[in-house]
Amino acid sequence: AFAATANELIQVTSAASQAGASLERLRTSYEDLATQNGTSGNAIFLSIDKITQGTLSQSQIMEQANAAMLLGVANTGKEFETLAKIAVDRGRAMGIGMEYAFESIVKGVGRLSPLILDNLGIVIDADTTYAEYAKTIGKTADQLTDLEKRQALISRLEVEVADFDLNSV
Repeated sequence: AFAATANELIQVTSAASQAGASLERLRTSYEDLATQNGTSGNAIFLSIDKITQGTLSQSQIMEQANAAMLLGVANTGKEFETLAKIAVDRGRAMGIGMEYAFESIVKGVGRLSPLILDNLGIVIDADTTYAEYAKTIGKTADQLTDLEKRQALISRLEVEVADFDLNSV
């Protein structure tokens, strides 16, 4: 019995150690990406947490923020707030979890896939969205870079949350 208990204790300790190391790697990459994007991990965390009000864990925020920064979706507090507002709004409307809603917003914009956004009840005509945005910067839709297309989608999504009321969360 003692050997079995000692073995269980070793396994639990090992799992806790691995989880701690994994969280530390996540935190390091998160801080590095934030710095590369001219901000801090704390600023990003505060922007997202202010809107989501504790419905995402610290590690979930870091994972989603890393994905957003790597996919070129967001890199400022305002952009992260916009993503969080959309996730809260759509999560509530669709009855889905905040993590799934936030992840879907990031992937939909990052992959330039209005079909992913459609899963959240956000129907966007990409061609029209790109064409309208292109006009505002003196280009045609065909001339837009992927980064500019992401910005077009974000600008369109900002319309979705223009009347977002933090008090209604």
